[in-house]
Amino acid sequence: MVGNGFAFGVWSAHISVFKQNYGLSNAQLTLPLFTLALGAILTMPVVGRALHLFDSSGIAWKGQICYAVVLSVLPWTKSLPWLALATFLFGVCRGAVDVSTNTQAVITERAYGSAVMSSLQGFWSLGGLIGAAFSTLLLKRHASARLDLGSAAAAMIVTALASRIYLLSEDAPADAPARWSLIPRHLWALAAVAFLSLFIEGAIGDWGTVYLRSTLHVSAATAATGFAAFSLSMMTGCFVGDHLNMKLGATNLLRLSGALVVSGFGFTLVGTTYAGAMIGLLVAGFGTSNMIALIFGATARRNPGGVGAAIAATSIIGYLGFLVGPPAVGSVSGWLGLRAALAMVVVAGAVISLCARRVLREAIE
Repeated sequence: MVGNGFAFGVWSAHISVFKQNYGLSNAQLTLPLFTLALGAILTMPVVGRALHLFDSSGIAWKGQICYAVVLSVLPWTKSLPWLALATFLFGVCRGAVDVSTNTQAVITERAYGSAVMSSLQGFWSLGGLIGAAFSTLLLKRHASARLDLGSAAAAMIVTALASRIYLLSEDAPADAPARWSLIPRHLWALAAVAFLSLFIEGAIGDWGTVYLRSTLHVSAATAATGFAAFSLSMMTGCFVGDHLNMKLGATNLLRLSGALVVSGFGFTLVGTTYAGAMIGLLVAGFGTSNMIALIFGATARRNPGGVGAAIAATSIIGYLGFLVGPPAVGSVSGWLGLRAALAMVVVAGAVISLCARRVLREAIE
């Protein structure tokens, strides 16, 4: 989880750097963001099906090594088409790592015998925080993207090799899926909320630093702290999420999460100062923190005999949020400006809050 979040944190902190180095407009930036999400989406059903044959632990640590290698290649691309191809491969690796590590999280929760999914997701946010802080430090020292991402990749490989012995093995389900199916009907509602949740997370992750830099006119290093603040808040929310889940219940927690995204990110967009934007990102991060954990937990309960495939199916639709979200923000920003385009995040948070009761009630029926 930490390595996965670390890679995304490093990438997100450098998006504005790639934008400047390639001289990209907001609309042009949507291409590598699109191909990254496309690579993840195409990989997830393959990995979900493969988990009926192979153990998730091996896919997790080997996938992270591939993830690190591709991360180090990104700044060596010479043009936008090559960058888009590299981010596609980056997305392929991320899709494999996401499905396998979330399957490991479910296995760990079962072995632990108590709700720990949100806490485990918190380690993803911890990785994102470390990645963003790492990037901020190097950017302040005016290091190159090649040095930044190469150093990050080396750290990821060491972490993957050191942690592989702690991953849990599992018995593959006896029966493989009878046919390829992107999303079973009984998971549609959960998948829809996963779509909106990852839309929010992806839009803030991909465009948050760009917004701070282009709209509020801060430096690259200062903009990178925006994602760091968002990750810090997400991490904090995840680590207290299991306690909140037991106290408030999943429905109330999901409803509260959506409301915090609305108020927090709305405050970021209406404000005109960097300090105000950071406060809003902190609140929005706390709201985003437990959404996907609640969805994955409900998904696993609906499919106890095939967790990997079920999570892959829900993740596919969720990652459509990454696929549709960032390019949609870029396209709308060309017409209405980036601030107005990012208002879609606020709308998504409102929908999640309003639909929480029905979605989670259906998930346990």
